[in-house]
Amino acid sequence: MTDRLTEISRILERQQVAMDRQTHLAAIEATARAIMALDGAAARDVIAERRRQIEAEGWTSWHDDQHHRGEMAMAAACYAHPERVFIARQLAGRGYETYTSYRDAWPWADEWWKPRGRRRDLVRAAALILAEIERLDRAAQSAPPAPEPQP
Repeated sequence: MTDRLTEISRILERQQVAMDRQTHLAAIEATARAIMALDGAAARDVIAERRRQIEAEGWTSWHDDQHHRGEMAMAAACYAHPERVFIARQLAGRGYETYTSYRDAWPWADEWWKPRGRRRDLVRAAALILAEIERLDRAAQSAPPAPEPQP
């Protein structure tokens, strides 16, 4: 019985992912039609990269929604910059001295950092920005309405 429930659970999960992916792809298609009006190779490449992220990598809207601390925007910034990006932070020592601490700006594990050339990286950056905008739009739609201002 437990094996059967596990199997049913897996089937339902795959169906949900497939439905989520189809909904997400429909939104991408609508965005693509608007961007294609620009009629440029760059816009087409950005849309193709966003589709690849969804179809090949499996980055569904549910997955993207888990990155609500600006990770996709930071990853886009990292790909958009021609060199590796580090964030500096001034820290106070025990006395009057200060020192600077640096950390890598890349928000995920190093294995996901895959620069491929200047143009390709810019296309990736733009697709990540598109994913972040879509995430913000979904969050705004599901957010409760703001309270009415008091007179």
